[in-house]
Amino acid sequence: MMIYLIRHGETDWNHQRRRQGRRDVPLNEQGREQMLRCGQLLAKLPVDAIVSSPLSRALDSAAIFAECVDFPKETIIAEEGLIERDFGDVDGMTRAELKAYRARGGNEHQEPLYRVRQRMMRTLLTYARKNDKKHIVIISHSAAIKSVFVRLYSKPELQRKPTKNAGVSIIEYRGGRLYPHALDLDAEEAVRFLKRRNILKD
Repeated sequence: MMIYLIRHGETDWNHQRRRQGRRDVPLNEQGREQMLRCGQLLAKLPVDAIVSSPLSRALDSAAIFAECVDFPKETIIAEEGLIERDFGDVDGMTRAELKAYRARGGNEHQEPLYRVRQRMMRTLLTYARKNDKKHIVIISHSAAIKSVFVRLYSKPELQRKPTKNAGVSIIEYRGGRLYPHALDLDAEEAVRFLKRRNILKD
């Protein structure tokens, strides 16, 4: 089974480089265009299921992608386990604001990263194990997706890696385990990868 983790399209907060956790900030026009392009390039992907974070920026991204790959939007599953990390008191802050807040000794009350990793891994394994599907698309968020690869690669530094809106990460589920193949590809790179694996045809 192949699992494709796709980060949602851009929001105004992404553009302003604000921390964006559980606040339900919608896609902006650029974000919709990003997801449309991603879906169009991956239009031949044989999608068997789409599962999304319940936040609107993810669900709207999932709907745009579903239409491109001719997947019924009414069957998209909203899954709480795929929601973004809770950034607590610093949600919505820019880097400069966060730095100033920390300098004042502010308490951030963020969701611990180990809990993000635990719930993301649990959610992915749950859907992988209960489905006889071959290709599952997961629409989630930057910190949440990176937490999976931190666990699979055992590289904590990946949590600090910038990621692209509408970026595609690829994992294979085989023999009861998850095997990482690619983190944060753009859609063109994902197409080339999938063609090499004979998943996409010309």
